[in-house]
Amino acid sequence: MLIAFFITCSCKKDDFSPKKYEKSRYDSGGIHLYAKGGEINDVDKIDRFIDKIKSDFASFDLDISLDSNIIDYNNADFTFELIASDRACFTLGNGQVREYTLKREDGAIYFIQDSIAETTENIAYDEVWAKFKPHIVSTEPILLGQIIRYKPSIYAYEINGEIQFPILSFMGVYMPSRTNSGYCEEVHMRVQNSMSESFLNRITIGTYPSDSIVFRESRIVFSEK
Repeated sequence: MLIAFFITCSCKKDDFSPKKYEKSRYDSGGIHLYAKGGEINDVDKIDRFIDKIKSDFASFDLDISLDSNIIDYNNADFTFELIASDRACFTLGNGQVREYTLKREDGAIYFIQDSIAETTENIAYDEVWAKFKPHIVSTEPILLGQIIRYKPSIYAYEINGEIQFPILSFMGVYMPSRTNSGYCEEVHMRVQNSMSESFLNRITIGTYPSDSIVFRESRIVFSEK
């Protein structure tokens, strides 16, 4: 959920002409299956692949559905305002206000927290599928990996004056990194990210011939008030 990324602080405007946005619609997005050779449009093959992944995860208590992105749209109870060329304020449904640094890069918008989080990287699962990565502050080597300190972010696109937040659900079998010699089978539901074009290209050209992934990327769309 987008709300999970918020931090609390006060908002102060500068001379920038502010723009306020509110939730206007949900774009579901299509289901896409990629394997060696490119995208597969055969509906039966898509359904069989999805059923196979669901069967493999049947013993887990998971709600696996590419239709679940709508949940995050329904839970997105906030408005936001661009208050400066590099700052944005989000107002939650309960009236709380949170502020982010705003950065535009490669056609996308990054809403970046000022606080720093850290994680221990698992070298076998490095999220090669993710288009957006958080801003890395520092890394510290440890046995079999490293500690990564980063600023959590919310990712969005600005298209025709609208701000669109991507929500990604996918399931697949793929080689997670060049340092790992085995395939992994994964499902991720409602991730606030986009599918990496370079990852899809890797699958298409068959860098790892057994790579296959099916996904739906939806958009929570905000329009200027």
